[in-house]
Amino acid sequence: MSNSIKKSNTYRRDRNETEFDTLDKARSLKRRIARYVMNDKKVPKRWRYIEGVKAIDYAIKIRDCVSRANDIMLDPEHFDQEKADERLKYQDYALSYCNILQLQLDDIIEECEGATHDNMAPIIDELIKLIRMTVAWKNSDKNRMGNCKKKS
Repeated sequence: MSNSIKKSNTYRRDRNETEFDTLDKARSLKRRIARYVMNDKKVPKRWRYIEGVKAIDYAIKIRDCVSRANDIMLDPEHFDQEKADERLKYQDYALSYCNILQLQLDDIIEECEGATHDNMAPIIDELIKLIRMTVAWKNSDKNRMGNCKKKS
């Protein structure tokens, strides 16, 4: 068994997390969005509760789905299809919320005088990185699951 499989099957508190971890990226995105929408120059108060809070809520949902998927441990020695399907479901939810968040951020740019593509670019870039990381993670899990099925 390789170290990467062992590492992915340990509880989060026992892992050595890296800056490239999908959960770290989701946490960072949530914090960045919250700071952005609470800035009066970018998102005025009159828009904050209509558009800004929704963006924060979607970022929280993304973080929570990534966390839930990450908490479902897949044991290659005792493959459990139900657990594997549950993990993939939360990864799919995270990706779906990423798409909805992107639409919400577009709405903020359209409706808020201070929000622009330029000052929103770091958030959009981080969201795109998170989407890519989640897709890669999901594909990696599918490959691992396929290998586990073959062993059974």
